[in-house]
Amino acid sequence: MTNPRLPAEYAARAKDLTPAWHRIIEGWAKNNEEMFSAASGQSLSGMQVDADVFWEPVTEDYFKSKSRTYPDILMVRTGLLESALTDPDNFTQVLMPDHAFFGTPTNDQAYNEALWNWEKRQVINLSEDDQALVINEIYQYIRGIGPYVDIQGLS
Repeated sequence: MTNPRLPAEYAARAKDLTPAWHRIIEGWAKNNEEMFSAASGQSLSGMQVDADVFWEPVTEDYFKSKSRTYPDILMVRTGLLESALTDPDNFTQVLMPDHAFFGTPTNDQAYNEALWNWEKRQVINLSEDDQALVINEIYQYIRGIGPYVDIQGLS
C-alpha cells in the first residue's frame, strides 16, 4: 500500500533500497576501520566506542603474556577479525529491496573470535555513527539527492 501523500518518485525509490544498502555497507566497513584504528594502544585502558558500547581493557597479566607474542597492536592478533569487519568481501551481505543483513564474518575463525569476546568487546554493532549513516543514506536515496541524484529509472 502506498502512502497517497508520498510523492510518486519517493514511493518508487522506497520499494527498492538496494543502491542505499551498497553505500551503507561501504560506510559501515569504513566506520569499523576507524574504530579499530582508534582502539590501537587502548589495550590497558579500554575504549568507549559510543554511549552504548565500551570495549573493556585486557588484564595486566594478559597484556604482559600476549604482548610477548604479539608485540604490534595487541588487540589484533591475526587480523582476521578486523578484516572480517572492514573488508566487505569478508563479511556476509544479504541485500533485499526492502531490508538488508550484513556484518557477520564469513571466516569461521573470525566469527568465533567475535563470539568468544562478545561480553567484553562487542565488535559487531551499529554505533551511533553507523545509525546516522543508515538514516542519512536512506533519506538521500529516497529523496534522490546527494550521491543518488543521477540514478535513472526511478523518477
